[in-house]
Amino acid sequence: MNGYHLYQKPHSQHVLPLLLEPRSAAVLQVFGTGHPKRHVRLVQWQTQPYILKCDQEPETRPEKILMNILFGSFYARLMRLTEKAKRQGCQVFQDVYAVKEKRRLRMSSEAMAVYEYIEGTPLDQLPNRADYHAQIITCVLQLHAAGLASNDLHYGNFILTPDGDIKIIDLSCKGSIKVCQANDVLKLQRYLDPELHGHGWVYHLIRGKEAWRAKWRAYRRKHRDEK
Repeated sequence: MNGYHLYQKPHSQHVLPLLLEPRSAAVLQVFGTGHPKRHVRLVQWQTQPYILKCDQEPETRPEKILMNILFGSFYARLMRLTEKAKRQGCQVFQDVYAVKEKRRLRMSSEAMAVYEYIEGTPLDQLPNRADYHAQIITCVLQLHAAGLASNDLHYGNFILTPDGDIKIIDLSCKGSIKVCQANDVLKLQRYLDPELHGHGWVYHLIRGKEAWRAKWRAYRRKHRDEK
């Protein structure tokens, strides 16, 4: 439609007018992204709050371009994976309802997505974040069990809901899900629980690569200090 590919969840036809006419919504809050061509807003449309994300930043990194060519549209796959996870009963992540995007050579050049708004407080705004480490780990492992991954774990991507639950937002699992899951586990090990163990050859391959990089950096520092 008008040069866009449109995706929607089966139960989300009601948000298509918002996706097609985003200016019809009242902007309640604008979130900083650190990227001039990425915009994230909390909007109110037909009395309901939604997160509206717009990304016009072209991908320039060779490895990411290759991933896009191999795996196709990130948003189309995210819609399928999150719908499957919801059917399995996984409720720990922010859902995505509808997306429109322009594609060229299987790569997205412009995308706008309507996401679920999860009420609560980001953990990076709380002083006692360590109290939620066990819940964070449980949340991520449930996400993995449902066939998803974050690939961008930090406190700001976890929301403490009024019911005391932890939910994860802003899934960035582009490319191989197994690689993204391994990255999640390694980050949890590094910052939250050194005793946490990953599984599978992809995890051990990435763990070996990280160990080699750490040894190489240590060697370079030692060599530089000796000079």
